[in-house]
Amino acid sequence: MANSSITVIGDCSEDLIFSVEGPGADLGYDSKEHCKEMCFNYGGKIVAESLEKHFGGNAYNTSIAFSKLGLDTKLCSIIGDDDDAKAMAVALKEENIDCSHVIREGMTNISSVILYKKERTIISYHAKRDYRQIKLPQTGWYYFTSASGGSEKILPKILAERKIVVFNPGSWQMENFRLFNPYLSEIDILIVNKSEAKEISGKDKVRDMIKKILDEGVKFVVITDGVNGCYVADKNASFHSGIFPSDTLDPTGAGDSFSGGFIGAIAQGKSIVTAIKWGMINSASVVEKFGATEGLLNQDHIDRLEESWKSFKLKSLTD
Repeated sequence: MANSSITVIGDCSEDLIFSVEGPGADLGYDSKEHCKEMCFNYGGKIVAESLEKHFGGNAYNTSIAFSKLGLDTKLCSIIGDDDDAKAMAVALKEENIDCSHVIREGMTNISSVILYKKERTIISYHAKRDYRQIKLPQTGWYYFTSASGGSEKILPKILAERKIVVFNPGSWQMENFRLFNPYLSEIDILIVNKSEAKEISGKDKVRDMIKKILDEGVKFVVITDGVNGCYVADKNASFHSGIFPSDTLDPTGAGDSFSGGFIGAIAQGKSIVTAIKWGMINSASVVEKFGATEGLLNQDHIDRLEESWKSFKLKSLTD
């Protein structure tokens, strides 16, 4: 699978990160869905302790992650035609990302990230985009990630290139997964979190999620599970890994930084074990800083931390 050129296709955004710890915010629990809920006083005013502004979005985050690891990285995205998008384009080029296939029109996507008790809740706005305009450059890898309505038209174009395809669906794509399901058998690597894997597979246990997704024809599946680590599997074997130790400040971008490290390693011909380590180390660095890209590491830094990770253990799920 070694090929160090990659095209990232998806949306970018501006992230407004509000840190909320005072009165007016609390956690509830939905006993039906078995999940915690972020609760605010209806009609009230919530005072934020701090506000940070960063560029983000899955495509933005992973493009920078890949570039920092030495991959020849190209971005296909529609980023808006306002001052925010202009600044975003400058930031991308400073990270040595080829933006010649980036389209400038409309307004910049906005995400409001609410940090509470070291977890984030995201309210995102995706401007309407005409993804039919996107033209794909020639690279060895294609990383298709979060995009809004109409993005289902991009996937057949990507698959027609007959290269290695990674699919990391975003919110709209998950809500409309029936539009993407027919193409699963052509996906080389699917990266989702545990709740998304449950939604796709209809299963409750991770082993069953993995089996169902692989039975759909996906060649390799990665399931991230927050502080519980990740699962990686193909038809021959499946494994679980814990996380690299970190002091979490802002979990925004944890998934994208893991994906960046994992795919960044595989695209350079590294082993699955090394790829998992790179993903976990990259993610641990990112969550220790505000913003989804501030803590992204280059290869030298990851290599040094990898050598220090003496406690790393990979547990087989097929024993």
